Amino acid sequence: ETSKLTQLHIYMKKQIAIASAILAASSYSFAEIALTESLSVEGFVDMSWSDTDISESTLGIDQVEFDFLFSAGAVSAQVDVEYEEAGNATEIEQAFVTYDLGNGSAFTAGRFASQLGFEDFEPTGLYQYSNAISTRNLPGYDQGIKYTIGSFGIAVVDGVTDGQIADGGGYSIEVAYSTELGEGLNGFVGARFNEPDTGADSHVINAYLTYETGAWLFAGEVAQNDAAVDTTDYQIMANYTLSDSSSVTARYAVAEDSGDAITLAYLTALADNLALVAEVTQFSPDGSGDDVVGSAVELLFTF
Repeated sequence: ETSKLTQLHIYMKKQIAIASAILAASSYSFAEIALTESLSVEGFVDMSWSDTDISESTLGIDQVEFDFLFSAGAVSAQVDVEYEEAGNATEIEQAFVTYDLGNGSAFTAGRFASQLGFEDFEPTGLYQYSNAISTRNLPGYDQGIKYTIGSFGIAVVDGVTDGQIADGGGYSIEVAYSTELGEGLNGFVGARFNEPDTGADSHVINAYLTYETGAWLFAGEVAQNDAAVDTTDYQIMANYTLSDSSSVTARYAVAEDSGDAITLAYLTALADNLALVAEVTQFSPDGSGDDVVGSAVELLFTF
């Protein structure tokens, strides 16, 4: 039987073989409500309280998302509609169609998530409340086409990445490969090459390793990016499973031109569709400036 904690997150969220089907970035316990034989909906409500020692605390709903899933034979599709409180906006986060070519290969067209990055794009796929500062320069969502076969994927996209690695038009090519190295060790390597209409070309190289042994999961990631300033960022993470419904996580992340951050988080499943995350992070900026300590408590409800 799958434990509640396993339902909360699958650590290799970028396993490209999974990404070639209808994308569900994490294996959180979604109900996937069937509307018809070929159409279903799932989603989540993300609410939190957060506070830092340099600003007032906030309390509210961070994000609400509805994911519409269509499947009919070799053709599948997904449309994600989300509301984010930060921008007080509702938008189409993803909208793509996938055609299963057989033999483990698939062709996808539309707007979809980048293959790069260890950490999930959604709060339902994270071990903690926040993303690491070292992931800030990785791509987000793009519009284009993607081909996947087994654990290899290649995409040609228009470079639209929600303000991340904006290339002023043109196109980007992204390649990614993941592999099981054995004995609980898994690896990923990927790259993105941006060819803008104006300005200089740029690239991102991303790699990470995960190692699982007993109740422990370890991960290390590096991202090299020359889009604006040539930087190399990295993070290391350790997650320990306390029970079938809870875990603790420690993470150290460095953004080369910004600073470093230490995060401690506790995650527990209150029910099959309700999780609580508590986090404390200390950010130490480069150069002058005092350390900043932030804390957060998050509730995640999925349906």
